[in-house]
Amino acid sequence: MKITYNPPRPSVNYEIKLQAACELLKNSPKLRPDTDDEAAFNRAADDLAMCGDEYWDGYELAKHLEYHAGWDITSDIVEELEDYHIYIDRFLLREEKKWAEEHQIQPPFPIGSRVRVPYGFERVTATITALYAYEPARYLVKRDEQPEDDTFRSIIKFEDAELLEEGQS
Repeated sequence: MKITYNPPRPSVNYEIKLQAACELLKNSPKLRPDTDDEAAFNRAADDLAMCGDEYWDGYELAKHLEYHAGWDITSDIVEELEDYHIYIDRFLLREEKKWAEEHQIQPPFPIGSRVRVPYGFERVTATITALYAYEPARYLVKRDEQPEDDTFRSIIKFEDAELLEEGQS
């Protein structure tokens, strides 16, 4: 049994990337336009939101800004862009918390349940061992192939866990 939520969990979108870009620009003077012009600031934020990806490092983002938005890139700018994904993560987490609270998201399966979860490019069987306390609507699971004394746990979104039926593996 697989769970879906309506509305679904928030994901990275233009709005989240734009908020992250504005925050990064405010905190990184080397990235801000040389003028106090609000339109220039907004253009720079839009460039970041349009060109940026949550998984890129500063170099990848800088190359896209240079090619697609005409930015003049320096090593200082590359260094400042390194943090963009952190800002995106922060704003996404804020949206996920709001979503979980507003929609009263509860764990669909109890601790100890046997589930199938994503791991790399495949789905593996695991056991739910706890709720993850630091981000909303997530489990900690122990994969079946882990040794008995292994304390490593994978963090899985509630909706990514599929309950195994009795006797299913």
